[in-house]
Amino acid sequence: IVEMVIHYLFECQTYAREHYLDRVLGCQSRDLKGILASLHKIKELLKYVGKTGRFKTTLGDAIGDVSHLDPKEG
Repeated sequence: IVEMVIHYLFECQTYAREHYLDRVLGCQSRDLKGILASLHKIKELLKYVGKTGRFKTTLGDAIGDVSHLDPKEG
C-alpha cells in the first residue's frame, strides 16, 4: 500500500501535469511525513488529489475543497 501511495502522489506520470506539489511545496514536496505534519501542506495535498480527479467517482468534488479547513492553522 505504501508503494502505491508514494507512486500516486510523487511518481505517476499519468498525473505529471498536475504535480504542482513540487511548485507549491518546493524541496519538501516529496516528504510525506512533513506534508502530513502541516495543515497548509495537507491543504495543498488535497488540492492536488482533487485536481487529478482520481477519486472523483468515490468522493465527488469534495476531496479538493479545502475551504472548510481552518486557514489560521498550519
